[in-house]
Amino acid sequence: MKGVLSKHKSKEEGYPSVQQSTLQSKIEGLAAEIAEVEVLIQQAEATTLEAKEANVDELEKRLTEEQDKVSALIQKVTTSETLIRAGTPAKEALDEAAKIKKKFDGSVERLNQFKAFQETLKLPPAAIPEVAEFEKHFGIRHKLWQIRLTFGEQQRRWYGENFREQDAPAIVATVKERESELIKLKAQIGRDNKDEVHEAATREVKDVARYGNLIAALGNQAMQEKHWQKVWSLVETQPATLMNFPLTQLLQQGIENHFDKVEEISAFAAGEAGILKTVAEIQELWEGTSFTCRAYRDTKDRFFITEIEELLTQLEDHQMLI
Repeated sequence: MKGVLSKHKSKEEGYPSVQQSTLQSKIEGLAAEIAEVEVLIQQAEATTLEAKEANVDELEKRLTEEQDKVSALIQKVTTSETLIRAGTPAKEALDEAAKIKKKFDGSVERLNQFKAFQETLKLPPAAIPEVAEFEKHFGIRHKLWQIRLTFGEQQRRWYGENFREQDAPAIVATVKERESELIKLKAQIGRDNKDEVHEAATREVKDVARYGNLIAALGNQAMQEKHWQKVWSLVETQPATLMNFPLTQLLQQGIENHFDKVEEISAFAAGEAGILKTVAEIQELWEGTSFTCRAYRDTKDRFFITEIEELLTQLEDHQMLI
């Protein structure tokens, strides 16, 4: 009996040892798995870092390529014979500028994409001064050619179409606006920097600007046929009709040499128009004026006006105006 109990006791004493051994084995296995995971994590981090560095390198490479493309476009804007020579037709120059601008817009779109990649990679945005530099040079060149194109079209219309239908104040205002724009563009180009296109545009605008006062005088809407007869008497050849003629026909005969006479005729026409307007206003006022009348003595067909004080005041005022 004692032997049986002793055997049973030894079995019971062995259980904890087995359980500890099993637990220890599991812990060791788990530790091995953790170590393996840590190794995988380290490998993944290393791979990610390598990939990031590779992406950064690729991004920097592509940024440099786009910057070089924009620099090349700047060079083209500032050196292209089509854009810097005054003899180029304005339409051709603007077509060339549009092609360059299209390429620039493509580069800007890609640069914006690269900026988004930089934000994703948590990189500071790269400075790209070439973009602002291109916009400056292109803006000057494009504006100059726009002025030459539109002003040339306007000048042909002002000089070649019926001057009686032209808006002289608008012509003068447009010329002054173009002069102001060219002065600002010259400040951007630089006082000491020569620019063929700017010089040509300035000459073209000044060629019209010197006739500004003459155009204003001739464009006086108060000028009637009798006034135009006096103007045309200052030159040799008159048009078939005074209602339809181009300004060129007057300029070709040197009408600017008779500016003082033209200005005098124009001023006289304006004065006449002012008087006629005043007379019409007075006439309208008197037509609406009521008179209070009473029969003269016992007659039925003879009357006299009463309450004349206000009428006399009105009459005196109008006499002073005319």
